[in-house]
Amino acid sequence: MAYSSTQISQYLQLVGLPETYHPNAPNPLPRDINLLRDLHTHQISTIPYENLSLHYKDQTGTTNHHHTTAGAYMSIDPEYLFDKLVSRQHGRGGYCFQVVTFFAHILRGMGFKHVYTAQARIRLRDPTNGVPGGNYIGFLHAVNIVTLEEDDGTRWSLDVSFGGDGPTCPLPLVEKAITQNIGTQQLRLIRDHIPEQHDKTNAEKLWIYQYRNRADKPWNSYYAFPEIEYTPADLGVANWYTSQSSDSFQTKHVLVVLFLRREVSQVGTINSQGIYGKIMLAGDVVKLNTGGRTEVLAVCNSEVERVRALKEHFGIHLEQEETDGIVGGITEIRTALAE
Repeated sequence: MAYSSTQISQYLQLVGLPETYHPNAPNPLPRDINLLRDLHTHQISTIPYENLSLHYKDQTGTTNHHHTTAGAYMSIDPEYLFDKLVSRQHGRGGYCFQVVTFFAHILRGMGFKHVYTAQARIRLRDPTNGVPGGNYIGFLHAVNIVTLEEDDGTRWSLDVSFGGDGPTCPLPLVEKAITQNIGTQQLRLIRDHIPEQHDKTNAEKLWIYQYRNRADKPWNSYYAFPEIEYTPADLGVANWYTSQSSDSFQTKHVLVVLFLRREVSQVGTINSQGIYGKIMLAGDVVKLNTGGRTEVLAVCNSEVERVRALKEHFGIHLEQEETDGIVGGITEIRTALAE
């Protein structure tokens, strides 16, 4: 457990949950699925999935990352992550390995005793139709697996950093159990092999994350993960590739996704909040999606406009050293700057 009781209180304040959720509260809430759902909901609607530090690189090397000869190495050290996501209060998040690592330590600090991280093989979207397809390209994602003692040992997958098609609540590790996502989108996990596997015994089956946008649509397989715990060193290898390789999707695209929540029902001591939509930045376009309906909110024609959009639509503040760091990079918006 990396985070202190004080840090857990700071996190609860940031995401909008009261101290009654703290494991050290006078009458702590049960460490059950209700509490787990609330944490998941408030996490993804407060701390965005974003890869801005891979593009807006602080050239001083003093606030955001460690420098190597290969460039900016994005740390998954828990104290660095707490400073970036909580203490600095700049509205920042991170890409999958950063946020999953952070959230695993939060869950342990919240009193969940059985939490581990599993890496996932992903498939990329087909650029012609936006549907994931082709080969699984490697362990480039991760999820947290939680076993709930107070719910008869039920197990749940928590994915708080997959972006727009990520789950908005924990998913039970129960094959083909359907969970409703935003609007008409449905999710499930199945147990099966992927085409790249040679050993297709029952013991080598993976959990495969699937979605469909309506009940009459086919299921799309997006990522697959084994029930194997990955250590910080294992995650560090994948994190290095994600942040450094010119072949990494993350290094070639600026992405931000923040889910939107609203009050939906009374659960326990507070009003439970539900996810109803998401706001996204992909490259130079900001979009709002609520229940399957997408609206373009802004098209950024310069870096000044994109930095302004990050603050206006996501509450993300970038320092001058960071905004200077994208100049000359492949993801810089150049049109207006050249005029």
